[in-house]
Order: sequence, then C-alpha cells, then structure tokens
Amino acid sequence: MVMAVATGGVIGIGHLSWTLLKTALFLGAVVVFGTGFLERTVQFLAKLDLGNIKLLYPFVLLMIMAWLADKIGLAAIIGAFAAGVIIKEESFSGIGPGLDPCQNVESILAPFEGILAPIFFVLVGLQVNLTTLANVKTMRMGLIITAVAVAGKLASSLAVRDGANRLIVGAGMLPRVEVALIVASMGKSLGVLDDALFSVIIVVVLLTVLMTPPLLKWSIERKRN
Repeated sequence: MVMAVATGGVIGIGHLSWTLLKTALFLGAVVVFGTGFLERTVQFLAKLDLGNIKLLYPFVLLMIMAWLADKIGLAAIIGAFAAGVIIKEESFSGIGPGLDPCQNVESILAPFEGILAPIFFVLVGLQVNLTTLANVKTMRMGLIITAVAVAGKLASSLAVRDGANRLIVGAGMLPRVEVALIVASMGKSLGVLDDALFSVIIVVVLLTVLMTPPLLKWSIERKRN
C-alpha cells in the first residue's frame, strides 16, 4: 500500500481488496505448506552433516521469505513475519553437530540481532529531522496519538479472560518499536511520509517505550499488593 502511494498509484477498493487477498493467500500458503517444507529441508540438510545448519538455515529462510513477499508486491516484513511463524525449535532437534544442544534457535541467532539491530536504529535516526522533532506542533500531535494508542491498548485488554490482570496485559502491549519504525522508515524513504509525520511517529515510539516499564512495574506491584 505504501509503495503504491509513493509511485503515484491510486488506492481504491479493488486495489485494497487485491492487496489483502495477496497477503491472506501468502500467509495461508506459508502456514499450510511451509512447516512441512521446512522439516523436509532440514532433514535433507542434516544428512549432509553441516554443523552450522541451525545457525544459517533460519537466517537464509527469513531472507528468502522477505524477498518473495517483496516480489509479489507485499512488504518484506510480511515475509519475515511468515518465516517466524513456521520456524520451530522442534524442527532442528537432534541436528547441528558442534553446537550446544541446549541452545535454541533464538539464542543462536542473537549475534545477528546484535549486529543488525544497532545498524537499523542508526539508519532510522539518520532520517530524523531534529528541528521538526522539537517543533511544538509535532510534540502536541505525538502526545495526542500516544494517548489514543495507550487508550486503545488498555481498552483491548478488557477482552482478556477472567483471572488475568487486564492492566498488566494492556501495559505490556503498549510499546511501538520495531514494526512501527520499519513501516515509518519505509514510508519516509519512499516519500510517503514527510519530516513532520515521521517525527510524530518517532515521538509516539519514544513515549510508549519509556512509559511501559514504570507502568508495567506499577501494575505488577499493584496486583501483588
């Protein structure tokens, strides 16, 4: 959708419906066929006695899925999300000689995150116009949207089943971080978002991230008492 707007495309009901249909078909195909494909591929690679399969395969699969999503006109993040849905620790059990069997896929891939995450945040930071960010109108709009976002999350927590602490659940859902920054960065790069709108999103991200720990701590202590 963002790419269509940036390239001058007209967004109508037909285009929106087609995009939603493509997304549903893509995710549906991944869920239905992806798990079996993953397990068969892992078993085949395990026969090759590759010690780094548990490290490399999830990363390569993520890149391929992101590329496929981009090729069919969807956001690459949808492909990355789809890869995360089908990658299961059980698929890699008993393989990966030379690796600590107690290590899960997430911990093994942590070094990639340690390298790539800081680079991503630096690139996002370079897109921020500090003058616009410090503007009173930007701050005001950021506060308004943050208030709406917080109210929405706290309201959605009312659907939590009985016995669970709704305030803790709502507070835990407050942060807008990676996905919001990825979408905002894409929009800024494509020219869909100007400096003002991009700065508003940054304000919302910062405020929701900063308020979550104390609010979550207070919610947990309140439940204990």
